Amino acid sequence: MLNVPVVAQNSTYQSAPVFGKTQKIVNTVNFRNNQSSSFIDYQQIEQAEKAKKEKRQHNLITAALIIGITTGLTLIANSLGFGGGMSKAVEKAEAAAERAINAAKIATQRCEGGSGGKNDELTGVALNWIDTKLDKNKVANIFTSDTTHKNLREVAKELINTRKLSTAAKKYTGYQEGANIMLLYGYSGTGKTYFAQQYAQEIGALFAGIKYPDIGSPYKDAASMKIANFFKKIIETAEKEPDRQIVVCIDECDAIIKKVLENSHGSEEAAKSRAAVLVGLEEISKNPKCKNVNIIMTTNYHPNNGLIDSTALTRVNKKIEVPLGDADQDTAMLKMYLKGVEAISDDFYKSKEFKKFVTELANEKYSNREIEKIAGNTIDIFSNEVVGIADDKLSTKPFKIEYLQKAKDRIGQPASKTCSSMTADPGVFNL
Repeated sequence: MLNVPVVAQNSTYQSAPVFGKTQKIVNTVNFRNNQSSSFIDYQQIEQAEKAKKEKRQHNLITAALIIGITTGLTLIANSLGFGGGMSKAVEKAEAAAERAINAAKIATQRCEGGSGGKNDELTGVALNWIDTKLDKNKVANIFTSDTTHKNLREVAKELINTRKLSTAAKKYTGYQEGANIMLLYGYSGTGKTYFAQQYAQEIGALFAGIKYPDIGSPYKDAASMKIANFFKKIIETAEKEPDRQIVVCIDECDAIIKKVLENSHGSEEAAKSRAAVLVGLEEISKNPKCKNVNIIMTTNYHPNNGLIDSTALTRVNKKIEVPLGDADQDTAMLKMYLKGVEAISDDFYKSKEFKKFVTELANEKYSNREIEKIAGNTIDIFSNEVVGIADDKLSTKPFKIEYLQKAKDRIGQPASKTCSSMTADPGVFNL
């Protein structure tokens, strides 16, 4: 039996050469005296790995046999004309077999250290990087467009300006450049995700956006592995592109960092996913090669109401509220979405009736997304008004404020009126 000394570190993985190959080894704990052991029994490890491999092969063979048998039963049932009941039972068996195969694949990828690449079909994550320097689909400028809330403008200005400090200025102020992990919270449709795109464009970054469906999975352990691979890809990109800023937007992040209630449905898998996020954020924040990384997470939940895990919040550098827009911002939003309407003149936007309308929008707390819907409905209503009118007579149908008002009525009351996610009181959710 070969015993090889290694440095004992709790809960870490190391690699050591043995018999000309590299083995994954795990530090062991002597439970009798509660001390970490300094020796690894490679014979036991090899035996355990062999047993795992045999079990995986057995699972795959069993699942394949189930599919073969059920397929045969289907053919027999169809040929004998048994019909519905038999076919449904066979379909259920086939579905169970497929789940068994997927579970076996995940187990194989976990035991063999799945990389999250194209071959890891159930645990891989595709990050579609957009080079904002080359992208032709430009968004509104943060600093010249009133569509961006002032809170976000201030944050963007601070981040951009501090990175331009000279070495002497950085020493004088104590500024240390590092990864930026930011949480944007606010009602749905206030422009949080849009800001991530704006900021990436402003600094000429590589940009990628991701949502929970991209990293979630119904299979055991798969979601946490996908999340781990997701952060691994960010780190790899940061290391390959040290001279480029990298912006990654994690949309609706509460789905993966929500507080996990013990013994609730799916709590075990949710806890694993949350742990994978915590580890990923920590690795990025402490990795000196990730100082060019900007993680922007968005949520519709207030960070003080207890729904988001408190430990996850400690990984965040900045928590920025993105409120609903005021009259000036709502005006800018409508102008942006109605800019293609030639019938609307500058005088219309200066009119008292228009100013009264946007004041009502702000007071009633409509979101940016809802204002976009109002603008779209307005164009539909106005377009319907000119149906059947000759081109040389279009000017006889001027644009009216009543079209905006009718579109607003179609949308109904704003979602903020009935939404409780932005309350800062944890008692509302009985947590």
